[in-house]
Amino acid sequence: MKNRVHGNTPAWVRLALVAALCALFCAPTQAQTDNTPTSDLLKVVVLGDSLTSGFQLAEKDSFTAQLEYYARSQRYNVKIINMSRISQTSAQGLYRLDEILAAKPDMVLIQLGYNDALQGISMRELSKNLNTLIHNISYHDIYMVLVRTAPPPSMGLNDKRDYEYIYLQLVAVYNAVPYFSLLDGVLGNPGMTLDDNTHPNARGTQLIVSRLFPIMQPLLHYRLQMRRYKASQKR
Repeated sequence: MKNRVHGNTPAWVRLALVAALCALFCAPTQAQTDNTPTSDLLKVVVLGDSLTSGFQLAEKDSFTAQLEYYARSQRYNVKIINMSRISQTSAQGLYRLDEILAAKPDMVLIQLGYNDALQGISMRELSKNLNTLIHNISYHDIYMVLVRTAPPPSMGLNDKRDYEYIYLQLVAVYNAVPYFSLLDGVLGNPGMTLDDNTHPNARGTQLIVSRLFPIMQPLLHYRLQMRRYKASQKR
């Protein structure tokens, strides 16, 4: 199995180390004060459900559009590929594996599982689908951010525990960076959500993006550095 697990070091520790290096080497110089992105293109696939699909939002306000705009404002030439769909489950996400790999992304942001829980799909099935999906993505040396939302209130206590454990297990086994607070400050906040008090509106999406991108940034920077290092070795 060709995943990029580095011993037993937790993913959050690896991220902290990368972030520390990024703090040293990523700071913009005086000549980098404009918003012109770097020339190296990085592709990021977002694989999720209605929370990241742009549900009931104008295209410019959607999660993927705002994430791409924010990345470019931070001088990363990022193309965000939207593979999120309303009500998408882990099985449907797994079904799109070939499409994901065909896009040749540098990173995949996986935000799946909530609909499985809502639809009463067994936690064993959810675990199987996500493990298969992430294993195959990691085999192709693609970076991953694993997003989890809080379990639905309707879930039983045992299922909630299993739901939360699944994501912790995935982070421990694979080189995926966790982000388990997608809707913090948004869920139930009328100023940040649509009328259902759940799905983010344009303002809520902006808040999510501003909190999520710093998790992604060290990985994007490291990807660029590795790409440039490999290119220099071929000269």
